[in-house]
Amino acid sequence: MEEVAAPYVFLASPAAACVTGSVLTVDGGCTAT
Repeated sequence: MEEVAAPYVFLASPAAACVTGSVLTVDGGCTAT
């Protein structure tokens, strides 16, 4: 669960103020490429 929670915590923080127009895949590492 930590892998999924960390991006949400970052996006809710002031550090994410400069992140715009990005796609952030939050799937806990289940994406197979």
